[in-house]
Amino acid sequence: MRIFVTDSLKKLFFIDVDINKFSIVKELLRYYDIPTELVIVRKNGEIVTENVPITEDISLDIIRHLDLPKLSTLPVLRQKTKDSIYIKAVQKFDTNKNKITIFERELNKKDFINLFENTFLDTIKKYDMIPKHQKIGVALSGGKDSVSMALIIGKYFKKLGNPDITTYTLEGWGQEQENTYRYAREIPVKFDFKHRVITTEEITKAFHLNKKYEKVFEEIVKTKKLTPNEKTLVLAQTQRRMVEITAANDGIYNLFFALNKEDLLSEVILTYTTGHLAFSLPVRPVAPFTYYYPLAFLSKKEVAIYLNLAYPQYINQEPSQLVECGSQTAQFHIKFCDNLFEIWPGIEYELFSAYKKITAYMKDKIVLSKCRNCGSTLVDESNDTSKLMCGGCKIYKKLGFIK
Repeated sequence: MRIFVTDSLKKLFFIDVDINKFSIVKELLRYYDIPTELVIVRKNGEIVTENVPITEDISLDIIRHLDLPKLSTLPVLRQKTKDSIYIKAVQKFDTNKNKITIFERELNKKDFINLFENTFLDTIKKYDMIPKHQKIGVALSGGKDSVSMALIIGKYFKKLGNPDITTYTLEGWGQEQENTYRYAREIPVKFDFKHRVITTEEITKAFHLNKKYEKVFEEIVKTKKLTPNEKTLVLAQTQRRMVEITAANDGIYNLFFALNKEDLLSEVILTYTTGHLAFSLPVRPVAPFTYYYPLAFLSKKEVAIYLNLAYPQYINQEPSQLVECGSQTAQFHIKFCDNLFEIWPGIEYELFSAYKKITAYMKDKIVLSKCRNCGSTLVDESNDTSKLMCGGCKIYKKLGFIK
């Protein structure tokens, strides 16, 4: 069957369609990488939706002048290798020649490990993430991201200038995360890092909770009074704030967190879709601390592959608890980022660079305050500091856990 298409210049062409392959027009558009917002679908000349079945009386009007064949088949320059396990791609724009090219490099196991580690080290160097003569605190949960971060720091300790490293782990309890917690304890010993386990008693005290944190955590996991997003927020904020408090007691204000490029790009998207003021990436000043994200240009998939290849003894983390999976909104942001990386490989380099400039313009507009319960630094958008609380403490208060 043929579907006739009219472009914005009134040129007529057709698409050969296998009706056994597609049931509705939308599936056909997706297959040929044609955005639905670019097309008006007609049936016998009348406008209909993209969800109609494909029949002989269907036609398509392209409403914008785009060279779809060229955009859908961009030239690819591929560097091949034997026994490849991964393809690293980046899309380059040459505005002078009006040309877009995708550069792909096939990587074998050795090449992949080298590229992963070099990307990590280059990020630290480019953004001056290890200032001379200053102590570094590394948040080490035992999950794949933080384990990879700590392992590379340990492996290239001398190359990084023999930094004064202290790792921080929140105390584990029960058997649910036994391997994860064990990795967090083993790696500092492996590299002779100073290591600090933050106890549940310290969490209870820092957040002025009226119950032991173990009980609070259990109730947060079980309660139906919170959305998945609220559960994720309160746990993440508790972990981050406890690393801050404990590191500050050790005189450490430079903190490494293991957020990968999907995590960070989803934050950028959140800034633009909510309008909340934010700080730069992959170096984020949150007075009196500075956060560093050395995994900013590496994906979750790349982290998982790296551990499988280089350190398979550290890949058996227990499945995340349901509460850690986050809300559908958060999951959608991550999925959106993954789709974006596929459409525009290498976009993170452009976005983080642009985001840094944009947040620099915001700098004079950002008013910092302190949470009146836990003391964490906040961007004050309320103009009422007497009631100001961080998102995590608001949730503790909502559930009646704050004294």
